[in-house]
Amino acid sequence: SHLFRHNYDGEIQDEGEFYDVTRFECVEDITTPAGVFKECPKFTIIRDDVFSDLVVNVIFTQWLAKGIGIVKIEAKVNIYSPQGGEPFLVDSKDILLSAEVDGKKI
Repeated sequence: SHLFRHNYDGEIQDEGEFYDVTRFECVEDITTPAGVFKECPKFTIIRDDVFSDLVVNVIFTQWLAKGIGIVKIEAKVNIYSPQGGEPFLVDSKDILLSAEVDGKKI
């Protein structure tokens, strides 16, 4: 697939390519400050955005609770140039702190 961007003059420019892979990993129980969520499917999404001078590799891992949505997510980002140099790395983790579903606090 291709990445497209609108230039300031309104023209569309082809910026590069991207590749996505989504993988079901397993089912896990997840504990967060909002509570314990049973049997959460765990998915890993790997995305590579390839530009002429830059590659952005993102790995998202997320756990979904039935009737709630995402209760935990981890992200790893690696940005680097194919021409060399030091990569820029980001590693983050987020969890559900609290939530209300249909007016009920969980």
